[in-house]
Amino acid sequence: MASQFDFHGCFSLSYEEARERFRETCRSAGAQLEAYQNPHRGPDGRPLTTDVARFGSAYARRLLLLVSGTHGNEGRCGAGCQVAWVREGGPRTLPDDTAVVLIHYINPYGGAHLQRETEENVDLNRNFLGDAPTEFPENKEYEELHPALTCPALTGPERERADAAIADFQARNGMQVFLNALARGQYTRPDGLFFGGRSPTWANRTFTQIVERHAESAHRIATIDYHSGFGPYGYGMLVTTSPRGSDSFARAHRWYGDSLTPLSGQDATQVPPEVRGSLVDAVARIASHAEVTSVAVEYGTYDLSQLLELRRAEMAIKHMQDPDPELVMRYKRDQEKFLIPGTPDWTEMVWARSRQLIRQALSGLAS
Repeated sequence: MASQFDFHGCFSLSYEEARERFRETCRSAGAQLEAYQNPHRGPDGRPLTTDVARFGSAYARRLLLLVSGTHGNEGRCGAGCQVAWVREGGPRTLPDDTAVVLIHYINPYGGAHLQRETEENVDLNRNFLGDAPTEFPENKEYEELHPALTCPALTGPERERADAAIADFQARNGMQVFLNALARGQYTRPDGLFFGGRSPTWANRTFTQIVERHAESAHRIATIDYHSGFGPYGYGMLVTTSPRGSDSFARAHRWYGDSLTPLSGQDATQVPPEVRGSLVDAVARIASHAEVTSVAVEYGTYDLSQLLELRRAEMAIKHMQDPDPELVMRYKRDQEKFLIPGTPDWTEMVWARSRQLIRQALSGLAS
């Protein structure tokens, strides 16, 4: 008989709904719960928290971390997968000496305010460069593009000039160079796209604290960080920053198979460009005593050019002197709809892939 499990009911429509659903689901399943309060508040004035649920012994030597909301406006995707795993009975089937820690909305400000970045306007997945970085990756291509990408006009001659500048850059350098210039992060323009920050953000420090606390007894650690918005519709592209030939890449390939995609040396039009300062890379540094195997899953949605236009519109509105609040919210909603379609077929594909990856990670930890 086919399972009647209602996975659709695990996916929420807002950060606030997702937080309450996560807390209630994990509490009912007997999790050890923690909450880390963000110093800022949501648009409605309510507190913002990163919530953590642990299943399994505090002394387990094998640990799986499932992280949602690294990019705030993508958070409902991973949060739904976390709740689905608990509701389907995942905690009751854990192998011996294994714990699972669910980190729900590590960037709660971005989740509540419908933006990718943290309250510091930092792309958290570019922010993990160490405790006190003194050198930052250069991105000369982004510097050239910045004025056009942040043009404070949605229409008119100024916008046309910005469009022409971007088209000229693409013609001279190619689409791969253009996408890499955007997505690999930049550390000089706090008001620009993919700004990695000059110091660790609240979310960075909180994640470090969570991993230190929960990984203390772990000998082997696996991490899955949930993202959405890049790749074929509904497909969960599994990516790793571990280079080919490394032990961590070989281990991840044994666990997950040929669907594992290394970021380095790939076509940026087909695979997310390699970035510095990613959250999954940070786990091995934080838990240096353990063997760490970290991956990110990127669920595809629509054509990437649509997202770029939405992000440029967001930048334009940010740089306007007195933007219309309704206009701001319209573009935030459009961007979130791009990142999380929420259709029944997309949601089912997301859930099915998540089940598979969690099963593979737990099996790999126990192997």
